[in-house]
Amino acid sequence: MGTGGLGMGLFRRHGGGTLPRTHMLVLAHRGCHVRAPHNSMDAFSDAVTAGADGIETDVRISRDGFPVLMHDRVVGGRAVSALAKADMESVLGYPVPTLDEALARFPHLIWNVEIKTRDAVERTVDALRRFGSSRFLITSFRHDAVAMAALQLGADCGLLVAERPLSLEGLLSPAAPLPRLRTLVWDYEILDVSMVNEARSRGWRNFAYGMETAEEHRLCVEVGLDGIITDHIELGLKAR
Repeated sequence: MGTGGLGMGLFRRHGGGTLPRTHMLVLAHRGCHVRAPHNSMDAFSDAVTAGADGIETDVRISRDGFPVLMHDRVVGGRAVSALAKADMESVLGYPVPTLDEALARFPHLIWNVEIKTRDAVERTVDALRRFGSSRFLITSFRHDAVAMAALQLGADCGLLVAERPLSLEGLLSPAAPLPRLRTLVWDYEILDVSMVNEARSRGWRNFAYGMETAEEHRLCVEVGLDGIITDHIELGLKAR
């Protein structure tokens, strides 16, 4: 694994532009958790077996400073930030992976790393710098946090969008000085074809999350999304 800066990122570039993908990426939302806990090594392994292109996961910081893969803010009635990694494992009953452990275990997967809190930016950036260059998409609902990551890493970064903006301009303009921040990840509930097309025309890639039915997955292909983050890997693979 390289220890220098990250390279050209998840999307190949040529002459300042982005080459189109031949198919929509299908990323497993917190792994495949039919039989295994969310964000566990078993869930990640099951996602590989199911044929996912990659995995979406969530990073928080434990009390003892580990970048743990944990979606929920509270575990066993206590904030993740107030719990040591071993305490979480005792409550949950399974090993809680760190970001480093997951990346080392599955070195060839695409990883969508969602930064849950601003205090997780530094440890996430440090971890990603220790690994390969072409398989990361860093995202956050904390747009300030993902902007911090975009300033420090040569990896693709994206804005998670859970509410339809009044204007696309207001969403995209603050990212203009950050050339690595050129991906939007839409909640399917608010997916707007006109905004997707406008964003694409301005050089932005578009992902979506939260699809439930076969029809919703198929529509993501028809819209021309670059990727989806799904709990239903089989539906995503079949749709594309």
